[in-house]
Amino acid sequence: MAARSASPIHYLQMNAAGGHLWLGGNAMDVEVPGGQQTYVEASGALAFTQAHSAYIPAGASVGGLRYEPGKPWSHLTYKDTGLMACPTEDKRWQVYVAQQNATVPSGKVSDCLGFSAIALTYKGDIPAWQYA
Repeated sequence: MAARSASPIHYLQMNAAGGHLWLGGNAMDVEVPGGQQTYVEASGALAFTQAHSAYIPAGASVGGLRYEPGKPWSHLTYKDTGLMACPTEDKRWQVYVAQQNATVPSGKVSDCLGFSAIALTYKGDIPAWQYA
């Protein structure tokens, strides 16, 4: 989930949908053989591969995302820049790496909010076969 006090994204859950990551919705964990890989598009948006495919588009980069277990919170970070959420026309927030040259939905990086991605340890069943 996102942690950014006194903001509209504070405590929104991160969700995977349409090949990208968003704030709002359910947790991301899949059972599909081989899993799914995350990457950063040339625009700066966080994205993920389709199930049963390792295809990553030209200009995208792999790596840099780091999961750091902790108590009581674990953290998801990206290199030294962190993450940001950018508003979309349909009132959702798309997740990007925090960089000034990102190509964001509104066209203005200043509309985006930096946030900390935090999580409690999940102990339930795997909630999804795959994300699309």
